[in-house]
Amino acid sequence: MNRGYHWVLAAVLLGILLVACEQAPGEVSGMVRYADGRTASVLIKILDMNGNVVKAITSASDGTYYTQKVIPPGKYKVVLFSSDGDPLNVEAEITMAADGSVVQNFTI
Repeated sequence: MNRGYHWVLAAVLLGILLVACEQAPGEVSGMVRYADGRTASVLIKILDMNGNVVKAITSASDGTYYTQKVIPPGKYKVVLFSSDGDPLNVEAEITMAADGSVVQNFTI
């Protein structure tokens, strides 16, 4: 066999191995309600442990929110803000597993 062929084969196998080891992202969902039970539409930011925004979404008028499968495995803070962007001093720490799903409900 040609030596160049061995290098190509090794590179292809390494690429396949790297793709197989990549961890699939997960999703975060939940509901936001006021203490009296009314639903709340708020800005929700999911931050990595360095404070970088990984995903920002607004809960629907029925209080539900859903990130889709875009959150890589790891630890995060889910922080709530008013529609004006003011912090609501409501947050939770979550851990996302590979291809996981985290349900995090909030009462404000």
